[in-house]
Amino acid sequence: MTYYGACAPGLEGYVAEVLKERFPDLSITLSLSGALVFETSCSYDRFNLFCFNNVFRLIGRAVPYGNGGDPRKALERFVLSFPRRQAGEGLVSASTAGPFPAGAGFRVVFSLENTPAAVSEDLRARAEDLIASGSGLRVNRSKPGVEFWFLLRREGAFFMRRLSRHRAWDKLLHPGELPPPLAWVLCRLSDPRSGERIADPFCGYGSIPAARLRHFPPAEFFASDIDGRSLAVTKAKFRGKTAHCCHVNRLDVAELPRLIPPASLDGVITDPPWGCYRPAGASPGAGPGELYERSLGIFAGLLKPGGRVVMLCGRGDEAGTAAERNGFTLVRHIPILLSGKKAAIYALRV
Repeated sequence: MTYYGACAPGLEGYVAEVLKERFPDLSITLSLSGALVFETSCSYDRFNLFCFNNVFRLIGRAVPYGNGGDPRKALERFVLSFPRRQAGEGLVSASTAGPFPAGAGFRVVFSLENTPAAVSEDLRARAEDLIASGSGLRVNRSKPGVEFWFLLRREGAFFMRRLSRHRAWDKLLHPGELPPPLAWVLCRLSDPRSGERIADPFCGYGSIPAARLRHFPPAEFFASDIDGRSLAVTKAKFRGKTAHCCHVNRLDVAELPRLIPPASLDGVITDPPWGCYRPAGASPGAGPGELYERSLGIFAGLLKPGGRVVMLCGRGDEAGTAAERNGFTLVRHIPILLSGKKAAIYALRV
């Protein structure tokens, strides 16, 4: 079975490593910025993958349209190029990735370079008729049980069935909240082990502690932030059975040594502010360089020998320079794009 998995641009190399480790029979047929096309005998219901924003079953694919010509015309040609028999066979095959829900309707999504595209009503109706005749499903644009995508990129055109079921992240998350797939990647990059004591001193809305507690449970997690509004959301997430191991506190990063003894942490996984910020004792309008310098100095004192730090930072050299000055060894550096902004993940060891 052939799948199309979408991730944050820049993460495709790391995600490929995860896939090859997870599925011995897997082969990657195409690596794109922010996506992988791969083949495996594993069905989607057994994936147990958390690194993708969305996963699709590939039904049909066409050669790249390149940089010339009108992309909307290329998208139209791609939709109209499918013979009914070929589309029907592909739709039957796609149903093996997970049966179509009984009585479910479907809608069609058109995308140009990963951006929703408006198309003519005639083209939409042609695409809907093609899918309805091949799948036996009825059209339901407002509350569909199944989505089919026609996606056009410079590297190729793709006709797919969407398998992931969540709403768009921008409708699910608070402004500035990390998407769960990226939080999962940050946690996995920290080389997680059982029985650890982990901290996130810039926890915001709690995406990182939520990912670590769900997928790689530690013995203790210290989540803190100075923003009371986002911290209230985080506290609500960890009431109940996780409250005993997840300690949520309103603290500045400079106050962390009051809470955590020296050389007692196994790791720090965090997403510090990218813009101006003023930790306790810093100069007004402190930039990211000063924040990284002070934070990493504090982390170095709290971590055990061999302790790890994974940080998501705004693009620039400040974090790497601060890490070197505070005695950290760079294990991995992954430039990515997040919401169209340049960023980088640093995996460090003390």
